[in-house]
Amino acid sequence: MINWNQRITKAREAKGWKKSELALSVGVSNATVSDWESGVIKKLEGGNLLKICDVLNISPRWLQFGEGEMVEQFNHPKIQSVLRAMLKLSEDKKDILVQMSTALAEQSKK
Repeated sequence: MINWNQRITKAREAKGWKKSELALSVGVSNATVSDWESGVIKKLEGGNLLKICDVLNISPRWLQFGEGEMVEQFNHPKIQSVLRAMLKLSEDKKDILVQMSTALAEQSKK
């Protein structure tokens, strides 16, 4: 079973990033990323965990515990865009959006 250190490496490589790119995106040194991935650092700070998940577009639960999928569907940028727009709608319009989305999903199954 792989640990969180190895999951960082897996997610970074899946994105095609070098350690330096992850370091720059998270705001830490290259040495820190190397220490995370090698296991020198035994505990990941919560803020860094969330930053890593954000920049690599991965699930915090997967990174920390190895549970669920590496990339959760709701992390997809288009889904996030729809969710942000939905928050601005009245309840009636939210209901309409849900109905329309459900109908479109059903059509795509056919």
